[in-house]
Amino acid sequence: MARSRSCNSNSTSSGPCSTPCGWPTSRNDRPSRAARTHERSARVSRRERKPEALVLDEGVLREGPVCEIGGALAVGACGGLVATPWRDRYRAAEIAELEVAASTEGIGDESYPQVVVHLQKSRAATAIDLAEAWRILAPGGQLLFAGTNGVGVTSAVKRLAKQLDQSPIVVTNRARARVVRFKKDGGPGPARETTPSIEARVEALDGTPHSLALETRPGVFSAKKLDTGSELLLGALADFVGHKPPKRVVDLGCGTGVLGLAAATLYPGVECLLADADARAVA
Repeated sequence: MARSRSCNSNSTSSGPCSTPCGWPTSRNDRPSRAARTHERSARVSRRERKPEALVLDEGVLREGPVCEIGGALAVGACGGLVATPWRDRYRAAEIAELEVAASTEGIGDESYPQVVVHLQKSRAATAIDLAEAWRILAPGGQLLFAGTNGVGVTSAVKRLAKQLDQSPIVVTNRARARVVRFKKDGGPGPARETTPSIEARVEALDGTPHSLALETRPGVFSAKKLDTGSELLLGALADFVGHKPPKRVVDLGCGTGVLGLAAATLYPGVECLLADADARAVA
């Protein structure tokens, strides 16, 4: 007997689904092999149209391993190392059986003949990625800088070209994105950037003020200043907890860690656990 699935997980019916849910209701309803092949080809085509797939265009990558910072497609094609602080991308690389690290800090100098850096929204975080890429790039190797127009690749390339005192070579330009090439020579490398420290204030239930000075890492959520939500939570933290100090505090999606650190300041004996999907936040 053909098996079927129900849209509603709470349903006790064993019959076919009464509303479209994407699952075939019988063997006869399953797509043909040709249709499944076409669907897989369409998925690949959609992937290749994404801006980050420009690194796979002809003439971009050279033979040999690559370190890819912020992506994984180049490593999938050439081998090498994926460097990403994001847990979902890290796990995806592991599942694809690619070598992966949360950062490039443990990579030796001049280790790779080519390095790909994907532009981030954070200028300071991108600057750190470029400086690290230059450090691990072998002399004469190619630095590939990829990004979209919407994130500001044009200005970022101009800034990098000025720092390196080189003219960028555009190796591919489509899908409102581009990949440019620089060559590691004996000139100066990319300049690193930092984010300023954040000042935060929290009051105990009796009104005693406490000040926090946070040193943040570029790219972490709200690294430049406190976001509105965190400010509101800081103001309500003491009232929310009340007079009885908590035994444990968990700060999920901690970002700069300001809420967890504020709790530890107000309640010295508390056990605080800070967690984030970005490894830079908890490094």
